[in-house]
Amino acid sequence: MVAMAMVMAMVKRKNSFVVIVFSVTYWVSMSVVAEWTIIPSVSFQQLYTDNIDLSENNEQDEWVSEIRPSLTIRGKTPRLQTNLDYRLRQLFFMNNTDRSGTSHQLQSNARLEAIKRYFFIQAGIARRQQTISVDENFTDDNLVLGNNSSDVTTFQIEPQWFYNFASVANLSLSYNYNQVDSSRTKDNSTGKNWQFQLMAGPKFRRFPWRLNYSHNTINTIIEDAPGKRTFESIVGEVQYVLSRKYSLVASYGQETNRFESSFRNLDGNVWNAGMIWTPNPRLSLDARYGERFGEANYFLNFNYRRRQSVWKASYQQITTSSRQQILNQQLVILVDEFGHPITDPDTGNVLGFFIDTVDLVDEVFVSDKFQASVDWNTRKNRYRFSMTYTKRTFQIRATEDKTWFYNANWRHLFSQRLSSNIRLTWRQDDDNDLWLLGVNLSNKISNNLKMSLEYIHNIRRADQNSNVNEYDEHRVIAQITMDF
Repeated sequence: MVAMAMVMAMVKRKNSFVVIVFSVTYWVSMSVVAEWTIIPSVSFQQLYTDNIDLSENNEQDEWVSEIRPSLTIRGKTPRLQTNLDYRLRQLFFMNNTDRSGTSHQLQSNARLEAIKRYFFIQAGIARRQQTISVDENFTDDNLVLGNNSSDVTTFQIEPQWFYNFASVANLSLSYNYNQVDSSRTKDNSTGKNWQFQLMAGPKFRRFPWRLNYSHNTINTIIEDAPGKRTFESIVGEVQYVLSRKYSLVASYGQETNRFESSFRNLDGNVWNAGMIWTPNPRLSLDARYGERFGEANYFLNFNYRRRQSVWKASYQQITTSSRQQILNQQLVILVDEFGHPITDPDTGNVLGFFIDTVDLVDEVFVSDKFQASVDWNTRKNRYRFSMTYTKRTFQIRATEDKTWFYNANWRHLFSQRLSSNIRLTWRQDDDNDLWLLGVNLSNKISNNLKMSLEYIHNIRRADQNSNVNEYDEHRVIAQITMDF
């Protein structure tokens, strides 16, 4: 396939092992798969913007033409699933011709049931353009990123082994090897993560329990940063089922983390206790309180599903990094609670792109995150409202940032072929606010031909003492997409 040749070409020579492993997995999957679909397509886009550099005092308009050939592959058998999405972006700037260029975007994964019910292998590879600093200018289409962008390539392969001890317990063991390479930030790294889980079987209906062990090692190649970081944890959890609706739950364990930090290393005993309430299959609430690293720690997970709506809320504290967030993005399919793509299928625009944007620095930070969302579906309308609050405590810089993100989206179906989409996002940081308003009209002319017209208004406002650049930008985008 041409797409796989492009994948190999854009991955550096030092990643030849990654390419070989993934290519073998991919070609084997394509040779044995019983049902598979290949959809090549090409999009032509014309964009006009009145502020191409997102400048505060030197606004310049620009016309940008884009040709975007894409390839989608889906394959499935009873024991194998493969997915590949590849897109090449060729940009042509009318006035700033030196900024014309090509970029590659890829997301692909495969899951193989090598030994039925016992042994699985899953692998994934991705390529994307990532914002380096959220304090600089950036947009969701990477059009004006310039020096604030880095090509990031990620790879993961994970063998998984499962075994059932009759009705007593279920055992799972996995080993994840992953690699992250960045073209500009010099924070290339490899990771090795062992996961072990032993869960109670059906015999323990009144006292379900589980034991989790994890050991994660990251080897980094970063200027002015340590070369190795380790994260280890072992946690046991037990529930007591009071009734069909109520359960008590408690957990206790130990975490041992080793990484460079301006604070004390984050390790020690961890525990929590709380209650799980499930009055019916459509409603569940899991609320807990405990301590982690000597400080109060809360956990919340709420889900409520009706025929036309889904309500969710969650809160959790984790130790992570921008590297781990990029890896997690690789295998995430962005859909709402009803299975509809959050990425608009007609325009390719990602809805709510600000949500987890963080500086591309491989530094460990403690993330406290609260999320809430409502999805509402009717015959012709789809509504989504969401908010996210994130507090990040960076361990080397010894700084803390807080981000509020709000998103509202309304998609209206005039007919089976004609639809509109209105989205509003607001991201509020410690010293600036980002607003985005988008209005889109899409028309499916035939099964293989789509057209769309979109207006976007980007706004950034900063505090008086902030060094962040303020700007206003208006853009209009016309696009036509043909599938073959």
